[in-house]
Amino acid sequence: MEFSTKKIDDVELNTHIVGGVRHRRQVTPRKVLQDLQTFEIRTDDVVVITYPKSGTTWMQEIVSVLRHNCDFQKADQDFMRERFMFLDHQIGNEIAPYIKAKTQPSPRLLKTHLQKHQLPPQIFAKKAKVYMYFTCMKRNTSHQTPTSSPPHHFISLHTVYSFFFQVIFVSRNPKDTAVSYFNFHLGVVDLPKYTWQDFLHSFCIGDVVYGSWFEMNAYWWSQRKQKHVLFVKYEEMHQDLSSVILKVSKFLGWPVPDGKLADIVLHCSFDSMKSNRKVNFSEHPLMNIESYPFMRKGIVGDWIHYFTKTQTEKFDELYEHKMQNTGLQFEYISKTIRV
Repeated sequence: MEFSTKKIDDVELNTHIVGGVRHRRQVTPRKVLQDLQTFEIRTDDVVVITYPKSGTTWMQEIVSVLRHNCDFQKADQDFMRERFMFLDHQIGNEIAPYIKAKTQPSPRLLKTHLQKHQLPPQIFAKKAKVYMYFTCMKRNTSHQTPTSSPPHHFISLHTVYSFFFQVIFVSRNPKDTAVSYFNFHLGVVDLPKYTWQDFLHSFCIGDVVYGSWFEMNAYWWSQRKQKHVLFVKYEEMHQDLSSVILKVSKFLGWPVPDGKLADIVLHCSFDSMKSNRKVNFSEHPLMNIESYPFMRKGIVGDWIHYFTKTQTEKFDELYEHKMQNTGLQFEYISKTIRV
């Protein structure tokens, strides 16, 4: 569905297409994507996967705090990009995060925005401990004759698979995602610059960095019942953060200490994180944080300030077409929206 057909001059200059998906030339070179195909996933890895601007950093901070037993000073001792290895992201001549991850102690915290077919294949392998046990069953002897053989015992082998590595996928309604991602492009040095109309068109056809929102979200929504996958909506985090924290805590097996939940909610609130230099990317070399802050509004419903009536109608039609058989629905307006 077309919103615009204008060609953006710097799209081809600053990005390249690998495996049918557009990527940033400067931070996601072809070699990174190739090397990730042999990247080994450990059984106790925690992998946060999202489409960009869907609450990634928010979830990372929650996981970090839980990982360190709700010790905020220890959790924020390092910058977020040092705590979570951003697998598909390399800046300049720095050692690629996926290489650093190979020597990190377990459990490792990993992050990625990659589409399914570009993720390390081991993410989809049933990497698990295997438990085998035997049961002994006696043959039914009620019909035996005096000349029958003695009763036999049968051995039955049972196998139980138990997943250990865990995937947390955070999903955000596509309208707010598009608006936030559009503004993100304005604030990142090496990303193409669009008008809103041109960006929305590219977003809808999946021709933006990291590809199609629809394909990524449809896939992980289909995996939500897998025991090693937790599917969380950004809107849930916005509406009831404490419930989401408890859900993540239970999923990871990292309990919230008694009396600490309210403190975690405050620490992981949008306003707190926006002022936290260890998570707000204010010192990131590729971010123009003064003009376009990495953490902008943190609300549900900002799309209403960008989408025209015609754009809204066309987008709704597109969503129904792309996601008609998934059952994935979102809250698009929040009662607590801040203008």
